[in-house]
Amino acid sequence: MINTINKKLTPTTIKNISNEKFIVKKVEEKTAKNGNPYVKLTLEDKQGKETIAILFDTEKPLFREGSTVVVSGKLSIFAHKNKLDIKEIQYEPNEEEVEDITDTIYGTDADTTKEKKEINNLVMSIKNKKLWEFVVTTIKEYETQYFTVPGGKVYHDVKTKGLVQHSINVAKNALKLSEQYDFSQKDKDLIISGALLHDIGKVDKNYTPKTVNLLSLQILTKINNKVKIDPEIFNALMRIVISHQGSKEKGAFIEPETPVEKIIAVANEIDVFIKRSQKL
Repeated sequence: MINTINKKLTPTTIKNISNEKFIVKKVEEKTAKNGNPYVKLTLEDKQGKETIAILFDTEKPLFREGSTVVVSGKLSIFAHKNKLDIKEIQYEPNEEEVEDITDTIYGTDADTTKEKKEINNLVMSIKNKKLWEFVVTTIKEYETQYFTVPGGKVYHDVKTKGLVQHSINVAKNALKLSEQYDFSQKDKDLIISGALLHDIGKVDKNYTPKTVNLLSLQILTKINNKVKIDPEIFNALMRIVISHQGSKEKGAFIEPETPVEKIIAVANEIDVFIKRSQKL
């Protein structure tokens, strides 16, 4: 969730901006009074005027000081500094960085042999034949995108094969937890399926953090119209998808309630945290 800082000053002008460029002058990690972490961004427009924006999210964005960002949102103009309520923000590489991130392009021809082998091993451990068919059908339907697209646009796995690598890591992490607590095979089947498909909406390159869960639901509903798995299992799978971010503040539609939902959310958070730490 992205929001502005609260100050009791009255802006001289409020206007909507779309796809305007700013330079990141400072990135500060802070903690709100309620204990929630946030990132304070100090941005500079082309006139050199500073703008302050607050990003409420536990995932620190991959914004570097000196980098360029493209922003859409509501700009409140004050005498000395502006405030920005960001609706969308994207990182824009400079010329020196372009070569380093060219692998974020969708649809690149990447060697996915290793990832396909790992996916096959995970899918083959699903004992429910109908659920196995559902997962296989979904991955085959979107095979090119699933194995090549990035796993994110800002926060983590912003690289070719990021989605499939993130999905594999979540599945492995979640399975280790399920084995520690002696989960049933039925639950393990759900864990593998949910982990591999929780971000399937990202095969649509136009997704946003706010739409990815909805896109995932639409894709999986379309597949289920063909395969028709048990309604109870399908509902459990849908709940994993819309709760995998762990909380509504992080983008989940619902809070994880069952042990399976919680394990997926924890496994997802672990992978995102580690990947983010390695990037920064």
